[in-house]
Order: sequence, then structure tokens, then C-alpha cells
Amino acid sequence: MKRIALISILLLACMMGFAQGCLDPLLSQEMTRRSDDEQIEVVVLMKAQYDRSQLCRRADYFPSRAERREFVINELKAFTEALQYDLKRVLSEMERQQIVTTPKVLWMSNALYFKATKAAILDLASRNDISIISFNQKHYCLGDDTIEPASATREITPNVLKVRANEVWQLGYRGQGVVVAVIDTGVNYEHVDLADHLWDGGSEFPHHGYDVYNNDNDPMDDMGHGTHCAGTVCGDGTAGSQTGRQPASPLA
Repeated sequence: MKRIALISILLLACMMGFAQGCLDPLLSQEMTRRSDDEQIEVVVLMKAQYDRSQLCRRADYFPSRAERREFVINELKAFTEALQYDLKRVLSEMERQQIVTTPKVLWMSNALYFKATKAAILDLASRNDISIISFNQKHYCLGDDTIEPASATREITPNVLKVRANEVWQLGYRGQGVVVAVIDTGVNYEHVDLADHLWDGGSEFPHHGYDVYNNDNDPMDDMGHGTHCAGTVCGDGTAGSQTGRQPASPLA
């Protein structure tokens, strides 16, 4: 039994060696730890990518921000649909065989997210239209403890002092009127350091942004990383530590 297991591992290692240029090293390591019938969360990035400078130039022909936004969205979606057509046809057959899950199209970067078995991943790695297959590794950065307001600011954190942002504050510049977009795992919009600094999205975006992962307008952070990054932007020290470089900026 041990000999059979060793042979299987060696065969997998050899197969992965041929596809190594397409497989993210973390994914290769994860595949050695998983059984053959387990499905692994992966992100597949296609080789073909839209020339962003060209996209910006074409978008500039439109007079309003809304028109430019609509053009960019439609253009990227059309580009992704055309370039992923053959791969999605293959994935549809794999889904029928239950070796991959239904792929989620990430049209902003011409990529797809889904779960797949090792055999399916190795099969996909042989394609010449894929740039890289990455392991979708999740890290929970912050705990779930409720953050209460502090009686006073305890400190200005090193990231703020490093760039001497606190000295700029004394000149009256604290990020007023500058909207900062955080594209991450969402944001805890109830956090006391951030709640007063959130973009007003009106009735269309009542929670100050959009969740592209779950396709809804409630971007509450379920991982912690986005909230951490948002705090680096405009955390105002209500919880006790001044973390934000632009504490007066609205956050989207």
C-alpha cells in the first residue's frame, strides 16, 4: 500500500513538473496534500489581457463619467466572453463530470474562479491560453471582537509616522474631499474608526459600495483584510490608535 501511494505521489509530481510553468507554486504544494477526489479553490488567469492604456484612451471619447464607466464595463465583459469561450466550453463538460464547479467569471481581469480536482487542474494546465492557475488561499486577518470607542487616542501608528502624514495634518491637509476606493475583501462599515468616513452611495449603494464576489450591494468584510486596508487609508483613531493617513477622506 505504501509503495502504491509513493508511486502515485511520484506520478503526480512528474505530471505537475510538465505543467509547472502554469501552476502557482502554492497550488502545486496544495495538490500534494489533497486526495484525488477533493476539489481545490483556484483562480485561472487567461494569457490574453486587454491593453488598459488603449481602454483608457477609448473611454476618454465619452463625455460623462457614467458613459465612460458603462463603456469600460461592456468592453471588458465582451473581451472576456470572447477569450474565454473555448475554455468555458471545456469547463462545462468537466462540470458535467463533477470534477469542477460552476465557474465564476472575473471579467475585470479575464479570469475565472471555481473548484477543481487535481486531475482537472492538470488537464487545464496543458492549455496554451492560460497564464497561471493559482490556489485561492484564504486568510482571516482580524478577529471578530467588537471594537469599542476609546476614551482617547493612544498612539499614532508607525505607518503614519513613517511618511510623516501627521506633519501634513498640521498644515490642514487631512484628505478632505478625496474619495478613496478600496478594492479588497470588503470593509466593516460599522467599525468605529471608519463609520464616519464612508462614501454616500445613495439608495443604489446603501452600504457604501458593491460586493463583486457575492454580486450584491452589501460589501461587509468577511475576511478582515479589506477593513485593515481601509483603516490604513482613513482610520481616525476612535478605537484608540490613529492608523489612517487621510483621516478625513470618504471611503468607497
